[in-house]
Amino acid sequence: MKKVNWRFNLILLIVLLLSVSLLFQLFYVIPYIQAEELKGERSHQDDDARNIAVFLNTKIEKSLEDLRKMSRNSTFFDMDPVDQSATLRRYLELVPLTSIFALDSEGWFVSTSQVDISAWQTKAYTESDFFRIPFVEGGLYFGAPKSYFEGTQVRVSFGVPVVSETNETVGVMTSGVYLNEWIDWVNAYSLGEGMEAYVVDLRGTVIAHSEIDLFALEEGPLSLNYSDRPWVQDFIEGEPEGHAEYTYDGEQHYATRITVDPVGWGVMVEMSTQQVLAGSKVISGQLLTLNVLLFIIALPLSLFFTQQITNRQNRMDEELRNYNERLEEMVDEKTEELMKAERFAAIGRIASIIGHELRNPLAVIKNSVFFLTMKLEKDADESVARNMQLIDREVNRSNAIISDLLDFARGPRKPLLQTVHMNDLVQDAVSRIDIPEGVEVETSLGAVQSTKADPDMILRAFLNLISNGVDAMPKGGVLSLETKAIDGDIEISIGDTGGGIPEENMGKLFTPLFSTKAKGVGLGLYITKGLVEAHNGTIGLESVEGEGTTFTMTLPISEDD
Repeated sequence: MKKVNWRFNLILLIVLLLSVSLLFQLFYVIPYIQAEELKGERSHQDDDARNIAVFLNTKIEKSLEDLRKMSRNSTFFDMDPVDQSATLRRYLELVPLTSIFALDSEGWFVSTSQVDISAWQTKAYTESDFFRIPFVEGGLYFGAPKSYFEGTQVRVSFGVPVVSETNETVGVMTSGVYLNEWIDWVNAYSLGEGMEAYVVDLRGTVIAHSEIDLFALEEGPLSLNYSDRPWVQDFIEGEPEGHAEYTYDGEQHYATRITVDPVGWGVMVEMSTQQVLAGSKVISGQLLTLNVLLFIIALPLSLFFTQQITNRQNRMDEELRNYNERLEEMVDEKTEELMKAERFAAIGRIASIIGHELRNPLAVIKNSVFFLTMKLEKDADESVARNMQLIDREVNRSNAIISDLLDFARGPRKPLLQTVHMNDLVQDAVSRIDIPEGVEVETSLGAVQSTKADPDMILRAFLNLISNGVDAMPKGGVLSLETKAIDGDIEISIGDTGGGIPEENMGKLFTPLFSTKAKGVGLGLYITKGLVEAHNGTIGLESVEGEGTTFTMTLPISEDD
């Protein structure tokens, strides 16, 4: 029955861990990656929309400036038709504008760069926007783009006020510019795969498009209208420029909009959301593959571990039954002492068996983690790397526990003495411990002389005490280390500002298998005491609940082997 429970519980734990990992990836990692992809797409769309808007603005401002320069010519202040027409024809040879017209203060056409103006002189145009906006409101007029010459040319007209030297508005000057070159530039603009850009006016009419040759449309270059698209509707209704996701024709799009001043056109750059998130779908597949791979590796390992543990448990049970039978037969006055000694002996043998048998499986896990890390080094995201590091760290911690078990099983060994400096060993020990954030290390290393000692054994003792101090301060605190020479001895103190040790536990601390830690086996201080006593030293402690604990090691200074 115990075998079944061991197997079931361990396999259940593996499945639970993999499920938690998968849920974490589905509900955090993948949404985070998708958000980053949308953020990157938004940056690309911003750049492209801004480039197109800058190009159009530059062209528009150049055309406006050409017309403004003409309107400031004094020839137009007295509205002499003959002089004005001659001036307009000469000026038109220098700038890329279409026909230029001048209107007087009553809205009549008085001059033009064309040969014949009679067709325009049938009425006054005071109610027309191209006269009213510049003359009455003093603003700039831009007309809607129109198609000419059977759809071969697209032209936009605009007008500016004619202001005399006395700052009096005396008329209006209108002209226009052909947009074919601008349309071709937008059509040839290089975008990322799956992206499209287009320019619309306030009616939703498409003026230019990066993916469509507007002049090849059967109904002409201005026949395409996007006013039914939600994103364009927002633009027509005066919504500010920015970013949005919208659904059109059953497909979701991610779009950016920038307004072209002063014509009021909108530059739209967009892409199918499905294409934007295509990369995250690839990563999702990779994460699923990784989970399957981890399960394939973890399942046989868990079965192997459960079999090993079951076998060891049967042996342990048999040995414990035998020892219990012997203990029950002991009736003399030393029964309690003998029972204690027998238990420690049994525990030592069991610890030796467990230590030797588990080291190999842990080595397999560590090699597997190394293999997976190498395989996934280029494709794995940050969360996968963190999980690999977590597994590797837990394997190292398990190896440390096994080392304690083996040391306990072997018993104390004779130190291999050599000349060491305690200050160097203290600093070496601190550098090997992963000090968490919130824990401050304070060292006060006195002028102590070198001595004869086993550096590995003393370093092991320091590491045990420093680790205990760090573990005692999960919320942070101060870890203090001090060395000083006292009457031919070296005294090393290692203290923490943790919760301290309850009075009832003070006498049990150096007893084997006693631990107050959730993950401890209770051998660290017992082994540390043996390491110190093997050097003819002593170890003691002072602790105050709520204030902290200080362990003090005293080692004799010796220059002789």
